[in-house]
Amino acid sequence: MERQIDQWAAQVHDKARRYQELKEDLAAISSTATAANGAIKVTVGASGLLTNLELTEDVRTMRAHYLAAQIMDAIRKAQSTLGAQVTELMQQRVGEDTQSIAVVAANYARQFPQPDEQDEGRVADNDGILDSLRGSATRRSP
Repeated sequence: MERQIDQWAAQVHDKARRYQELKEDLAAISSTATAANGAIKVTVGASGLLTNLELTEDVRTMRAHYLAAQIMDAIRKAQSTLGAQVTELMQQRVGEDTQSIAVVAANYARQFPQPDEQDEGRVADNDGILDSLRGSATRRSP
């Protein structure tokens, strides 16, 4: 009986160590994505929050609405890869805990879904959105 308790305690200790390692590894996860032909580069941390934003001089020629949309698109792209990274890391560290892995993967998928191709097409041209709005506003003016 005492030996079984010792084995159980060792298993619990080992599991706690692996979860602590997982926690440390998760803190180091990040994802980077680009947009606007590389003019925009973003990095997000494991929580999905933006940790870095790099812009090339090419953004100076972009309209504000397009630049903002492209930055948001890059952030969504970077966030959408986090779930796979977290799932892979969890499988490596605590693979036997499939229920926890499934719950975490589902949470990431819900919080950071894959970007919709339709959304990407909406910001595909640098002039289209504002120009069409300006045209509509101009035509309505007396």
